[in-house]
Amino acid sequence: MLYNIEKQFQTAEKEIKQTELTNRNIVIPAINELRYAGHHLLKGLLAPSLEERVEQYLRASRHCQRARYDAIEARLWYILDKFKDFQDDYRKVSITPVWQDYGDHLQSFDSANSLLNSVVKSKPEDIDDRKDNREELLVNTLEACEKLEPIVAYSDRIRIELDKLIDAARTADLQARQQARNDIRMLKLTLLAFLVTVLVFLFGDNIASRF
Repeated sequence: MLYNIEKQFQTAEKEIKQTELTNRNIVIPAINELRYAGHHLLKGLLAPSLEERVEQYLRASRHCQRARYDAIEARLWYILDKFKDFQDDYRKVSITPVWQDYGDHLQSFDSANSLLNSVVKSKPEDIDDRKDNREELLVNTLEACEKLEPIVAYSDRIRIELDKLIDAARTADLQARQQARNDIRMLKLTLLAFLVTVLVFLFGDNIASRF
């Protein structure tokens, strides 16, 4: 049993380190779970009876499992938040001209959001009661991370091209406004010249006789 706990601990630690590469500030809950696992493991080693020792080992195992899931979940939430920031930053920009399959990726992010929002948080002591669901959730969450991470990385790179589009659109808008002001000014001058021409035509002789 201790061998299995060691493997679970190492697996959770691996996922924590992977998530830490994404953002080291989001792994604290998972690290705490590993601390709890160590606490129960120590209590199991010092337990006076076999029954209590097994109970503490089970608790340690569940905390290791929880640590692994918390690390993967935190990683996925971070990915989704980054993509949401991308969408908010460029909500007024047509993205598909520079990212043709952008629309195809939206469903994947919606599915990942639905996956996380459907999760009902459980205490580490209760999570083992739903082993099949837990494993499926771990697999689905990890798959979502691996699928969406490259897309978010690409969204960071594509920002340069989108910023160019924004600058170009802003420049075009300024030029259009300036052109509109010039057209209005020219129209006013044209109307004024026309008005002067009409006045001269109508009253030119009278004006000339006075001089």
